[in-house]
Amino acid sequence: MMSNNSFGDETSPEARRDQTNRARRAALSAIMVLFLILLILLLIAAATDRTDILRLAGMVPPTTFGVALFQPRIAAAAPLEVAAEKAAAPGQFAQPVGGAPSADISARIRAYYDRCGGERIFGRPISALIQDGERTYQWFERARLEYDPRLAGTPDEVRGGLLGVEFTAGRTFPRPAPFADRPGARFFPQTGYGVSGRFLQFWEQNGALPVLGYPISGELQETLADGQVHTVQYFERARLELHPQHAGTPYEVQLGLLGRALYRP
Repeated sequence: MMSNNSFGDETSPEARRDQTNRARRAALSAIMVLFLILLILLLIAAATDRTDILRLAGMVPPTTFGVALFQPRIAAAAPLEVAAEKAAAPGQFAQPVGGAPSADISARIRAYYDRCGGERIFGRPISALIQDGERTYQWFERARLEYDPRLAGTPDEVRGGLLGVEFTAGRTFPRPAPFADRPGARFFPQTGYGVSGRFLQFWEQNGALPVLGYPISGELQETLADGQVHTVQYFERARLELHPQHAGTPYEVQLGLLGRALYRP
């Protein structure tokens, strides 16, 4: 016959509390293990720029990961750029990452690349020519140049991709009051933004609308990958950055490294 004491030991309040405490400790341990795994993934992603590893858990899009954690911005935050990039000094550009050497530019792209400023404007190639359905394009550090076979043989057969639009997707910029054009300042009713000073001068001297597109923001203050606050302005195809340390040189205004920021091999 079963002992009353044995039965009571299994169902006593003390036993039930002990079981509950053990279950809570086990659940807490499991949560801590998951948290540590997530932390390790975040650190790996930040150190290697492999934010795509977080897609395994369907956690956050790679273009928005890390904004608040790893790259603080002034005003609204933009997608994370490659943290290892430095502001280009005169005549110095970052080496391609796992991409083509500077001479490996598609013959379909080369004429446009050379005619519109070459490495100074677009940077070095970081991919080979890519065929994606009906689209043919090549990534550069500061641009994505796209070939349209329907326009082969015309001046419009190659155009820059809309990297400024893609990079700022989801951001909202203050819209200024319209103003009349004047020397050194021009308003674009097509997008509702104006361009002035060195940015307007650079825009006019480096391809203007076909190469850079319309402005899609006013001038902003943003912290770039060099850790410094710069005056920038977004255009449909690029981000213009003011680097006053290079005043008086062709590198005072530069295109941002949006190609590196958006390219995913």
